[in-house]
Amino acid sequence: FTAAATPGRDSVFSVDVFEPDTGTRRTVVADAQYGRYLSTGHLVFLRDHTLMAARFDLATRALTGAPLTVLEGVASTVAGSAQWSASSAGTLVYMPYVPPVPRSLVWVHPTGTVEPTGLPPDLYRVPRLAPDGRTMVVNVENGPDLDVWTAVLGRTPLQRLTSGRRLGMMFSKLAFTPDTRAVAYAEGTADGGRILVRRLDNGGPPREVARSARSFSPARVLRDGTILLNELAGASGADILARAPGDGATSRHLVADAGNQWGAALSP
Repeated sequence: FTAAATPGRDSVFSVDVFEPDTGTRRTVVADAQYGRYLSTGHLVFLRDHTLMAARFDLATRALTGAPLTVLEGVASTVAGSAQWSASSAGTLVYMPYVPPVPRSLVWVHPTGTVEPTGLPPDLYRVPRLAPDGRTMVVNVENGPDLDVWTAVLGRTPLQRLTSGRRLGMMFSKLAFTPDTRAVAYAEGTADGGRILVRRLDNGGPPREVARSARSFSPARVLRDGTILLNELAGASGADILARAPGDGATSRHLVADAGNQWGAALSP
């Protein structure tokens, strides 16, 4: 199975093996994901969009040969899965990897007219616009990093707010504070994840407002400082929580049942 090598940093994986009889678990292949054992006696896995295969001994649960390249350019996800499969007859099916393409941020008017914002094309993700209609925060992907940038559209260029924030499935969500002077965002840690709030004028270091052993992201910051959170891999799947303001505050579940809850939003 695929394991995240560092909790909260789901862009680094390993292929592990678990033995139910003894309860032991160990890593078989580091820096790899989506390992599958084939009837030919090979363990096939993905590394950097390259499908690789190595001889695998079922008795010792270990590789017995060096990995060899099978196919380059196979699509994968930041969650650790890969878009390939093989039949018992040896037929391989896969989805090709397509590198990210720079995108442009534009205004779209009710009439359908599209107007450029003036910002250069880049690997933008999930832009958020403040109530003033001009202040914007956006994620910009750069290799393994997904950093937060801000700009006042039509007035100031993009300015970086974070540096070295790792790319992750939960990390693209951004939420303005009610006064729109700061933004809340998620970040991975060695033991899970945390929510930080950073001023848009870069005044001082970011302030940590929540921490968890699980990955989560901010959905909305309320006027009293309460933060609505989307939590991944909670006790019942993906849940919606509320985190009260202040040091030492705890989170309480708002929606937590057998299904997955996501994308919390409030009515006006």
